[in-house]
Amino acid sequence: MIHRPTYHNEQERKRQYRIALNFFNKKPERGVQLLTAWRFVDDSAESLANLLFGRRGLSKQMIGEYIATLHSTFHSCVLKYFIGQIDVRGMEVDVALRKAMQYFFLPKEAEKIDKIIQEFAQHYAKCNPKRTKQFRGGWDTIHMIAFAVIMLNTDLHSPNLK
Repeated sequence: MIHRPTYHNEQERKRQYRIALNFFNKKPERGVQLLTAWRFVDDSAESLANLLFGRRGLSKQMIGEYIATLHSTFHSCVLKYFIGQIDVRGMEVDVALRKAMQYFFLPKEAEKIDKIIQEFAQHYAKCNPKRTKQFRGGWDTIHMIAFAVIMLNTDLHSPNLK
C-alpha cells in the first residue's frame, strides 16, 4: 500500500513528482505506482500513455521496456495509446519507423520488439490506408518490413559482426 501524502505547498508536490519520475527511470513499475498513487496521473492506460509520450526527462529505454511488457492487457493498452500519438500519415514505412524511435528505445528482447513493431504496423496501416493497399498482406507485411529494418539496422551497428 502506497501512502497518499497531503501537500502543504506546491514545492513539496513538485518534489514528489520528481521522485516518482526518478523511480520510473530506474524501476518503471514502481514509478507508475507512485505517479498514480500520488495522483499525478489517473490509473487509465490513456492517461499514462499521454504522460510517457509528452514528459521530458523520462528514460527512453525505460519507456520502451514498460510499453513492451508482455502478458499484460494494461501495458498493451498503454502501448496502443502511446504509438497512436505518433503522426505517421503520408510517410514511407522506414521514415515513420525512424520517427517512432525518437520517442523510446527498443527493448533488447526480440519478443518485446515484435510486440512494439506489431502495434506500430497496425497504427501505420490505419494512418496510411492507400499506402497499405500497395502491400499485399496489409499491415502484416508492414510488420515484417519494419521488423526486418530493425534487425538489419541492429546488425549494421553491431560491433560483434564483421
